Order: sequence, then C-alpha cells, then structure tokens
Amino acid sequence: MARAAFRGILVSGVKEAPKISTFSGLSEMPKQDPHANVLIRASHSTINYKDAMVLRGMKGVASFPVVPGIDVAGTVVETADPLFKVGDEVVVTGNKIGQSIDGGMSEYCKVQAGWCVKCPEGITPWDSMAIGSAGITAMMCIAHLEEAGGLEKWKGTDVPVLVTGAGG
Repeated sequence: MARAAFRGILVSGVKEAPKISTFSGLSEMPKQDPHANVLIRASHSTINYKDAMVLRGMKGVASFPVVPGIDVAGTVVETADPLFKVGDEVVVTGNKIGQSIDGGMSEYCKVQAGWCVKCPEGITPWDSMAIGSAGITAMMCIAHLEEAGGLEKWKGTDVPVLVTGAGG
C-alpha cells in the first residue's frame, strides 16, 4: 500500500487504554490477516458491546495488541478478488475483525473478500453502520420468528414489532 500514513485506534494489551496511533502502512498494524485480499478505506464503524470490552482492554475478548472495530463500512481501494472493484461500497461485520484481526477503527482495513458485502442500492455505508451487527442480529431474529410462525397472530394488523438492542 503506497499511500500516506493513516490513523487507527490501537489497544496494546489487557487493561491498557486505547490510543490513536499513526501507521505508515498495513505492515505496522499488529494483527493483519494473511488471507485478506480487499483493502477498504473505512468511512464508518460502530461501537458494539464487544468493541467496548476491547477498548477497555478486557481479558479474554481479543488478542492484544489489536485495532478494534467488529463492524466497518467504506470504499474498496484495492482488491485481488473479481467480485469487487475499486470504488465499490462495502460493509463487513464480525468474522473476528477487531478481536483477533485488526478491525474497522482505522482509516484502512484489509479483509477477506468473502466477508465483504456490497452495500445494496439505496443503502450508504453510514446507513449500514446505523444498522450494524446489532441490527443484523435483530433482523435475523425477526426472520426466524416469521419462519417459525411466531409473528402469525399479528399478521395483517397494524401492530408494530419493536426490537431493541438494550439487552446487549
């Protein structure tokens, strides 16, 4: 990656405070995935409960040192995978990024193509991070309830279903 230095949040170890660090290249980041083949210029990330634990340097949540951020969205700037092209807007959630692999709280994030999803038409990287892992989990829960018939008694009514992330 031949570009200017970039910034990211780095948590160096258990019970160590996060710091904004400057990296001159991906090789300076502590936990790069050797199989990563899509480089994203990150525009948005989220702070999930897991991220909060990593940012606090809690033992057992991440392999330190690491750049946190289990969710990231942005624009593809380099790719070795034919499914993506430079300029594609993508989102990545989970897959141990921000825990055992450097995550989305950096200006650049390199991940495996199989973890990337192109932002659907009408959904911006910002929109996708407003939904984030928590929203995807909630959506999957509703989909499973629908499949199992758990929402059948409300079908055809104007009764809304409220899903919150208050439970963590």
